[in-house]
Amino acid sequence: MAQVRQRNVALILARELAVNVTTPMWMWDESGMLVYYNEPAAAIIGRPFDDVETMHLDEIGQFRAEDLDGNQMSVPDLPSGVALRDRRPAQQILRITGYDGVKRTISVTAIPLFVRGDQFVGAMAVFWEMDDV
Repeated sequence: MAQVRQRNVALILARELAVNVTTPMWMWDESGMLVYYNEPAAAIIGRPFDDVETMHLDEIGQFRAEDLDGNQMSVPDLPSGVALRDRRPAQQILRITGYDGVKRTISVTAIPLFVRGDQFVGAMAVFWEMDDV
């Protein structure tokens, strides 16, 4: 029987928030495993959450992310990677080529999630598509 990993209540509440807002967002647990992304995020990422569901942040490289000068970005340097690795907020405007092959310019703000002061439980990012910058 497969063991189901217990999620921290903060991640459960973050997912509930994402379900109920139209702001694109996704969240990762402390190990970098995808917890959830909402339908508005799926429109930008180019694939519904149900088609991806289990993914580690390192696998996000399956779609291309680049800075505004066209330089490919490594996963640890993406805002979500910074929030997970360094446990600090990060913001950046970048371009992605989604799973659907469409290139989009997005602004991303990622924050680490803590409970009880210093217990790190993961990271959440909000992002939105922008007109080409």
